[in-house]
Amino acid sequence: MHDLELYESDDISDLGFTNQAQAVPFVDDDHIVIFKHIDGYYSLPGGTVEEGEKFEDTLKREIMEESGCEVLDFGLIGYVKGTEIPSGKVKYQLRYWAHVKPVSKPQDPDGKALDIEIVEFKDANKKLNWGERGQILLDLAARKYKEHKHKDGK
Repeated sequence: MHDLELYESDDISDLGFTNQAQAVPFVDDDHIVIFKHIDGYYSLPGGTVEEGEKFEDTLKREIMEESGCEVLDFGLIGYVKGTEIPSGKVKYQLRYWAHVKPVSKPQDPDGKALDIEIVEFKDANKKLNWGERGQILLDLAARKYKEHKHKDGK
């Protein structure tokens, strides 16, 4: 069992063991991509950092594998601090927003990502079934994504 805490941050330099990266992948301002897992639920693309891999490379690889999308742009949202109970061992997972373009079906080498759905942002959390914490993450991603687009004049 884990205790999970979400932190908004632009600086991850002082984090301890960081083993995963995950994104909220935006097709446009109003739609995101989710994938259907082999176990029947929906999720956002992301996964484990492979040895020698940079976080950004993990993000791009996992998005392509699990959603068949090319990453056009991305930015850090923050991180999730996961504390194992009762051991107290802490792991960090990075959270990003990504602007993506669907180019193929999922190419998941593990075979866990079956297909994708492009869903309206307003309906995403219901489809993901992540509750209040999930909505906080999605809203933070949307804000960061739109701030970036506005700043860059896109």
